[in-house]
Amino acid sequence: MFALEALISQETFCLSKVSRTIRIGCVDNAPYSIFPGIPHFILARAPGIQLKFEELKGNKFEKVQRSELDFFISPIVKSLPPGFKSLNLSKNEYCLLARTDHPLARTGEAVSDAEICRYPFIDIRVGEPQSSCRTLREEAFPRWKNARSLVISPYFLPFVPSLETCDCLLVAPRKTSEKLILRYGITEVKTRTPGKVQIPRLIWHEKTDKDPLLQWFRSSLLIVSTTDSMKKN
Repeated sequence: MFALEALISQETFCLSKVSRTIRIGCVDNAPYSIFPGIPHFILARAPGIQLKFEELKGNKFEKVQRSELDFFISPIVKSLPPGFKSLNLSKNEYCLLARTDHPLARTGEAVSDAEICRYPFIDIRVGEPQSSCRTLREEAFPRWKNARSLVISPYFLPFVPSLETCDCLLVAPRKTSEKLILRYGITEVKTRTPGKVQIPRLIWHEKTDKDPLLQWFRSSLLIVSTTDSMKKN
């Protein structure tokens, strides 16, 4: 904290006067669930900064290395190439969503893998479309890999309203799910098999590691994501 104060107190770096765009690659629910408070946090301290969120297409590491992105966020990257650094954000737990009167949700009891796999899924794609198509369902609940995908999408939010009117199921991060349940006629289905826990990581290249603004932004993102997590707990 002392180092951060010294950093932003330098005459050459004044947050209130900085005018710059920070480009972040992530899936559509990351700002929604991991750090919803970041616009307010940035606006109050560095009103000249623009945050530009971009879809994760192509080779994410190459885009960061070529300075096409400043950061990207991923919960599924297991190892980093040489020259890259990362910061762990708040953890992701996964759960199963369905309409409130779905047959699996009516009893309120935890349901088995076999019962779940009888129903089609709205699946979220992870990885590149030209590669072997992996879904979040398979990543978070490997025992459900043989279930049918009715829809495969790179986006969470467009198909959530569809859950209210059909028997489809959706796997989503718990923080995202809690917000969606408040807005739509959907609920969490209790499952006997627990989902995996993943840690979203903020990833950047070492060539921007000492950039004063990006150092400050990394710290800010960690503060906001941790604060939001603590509020939930």
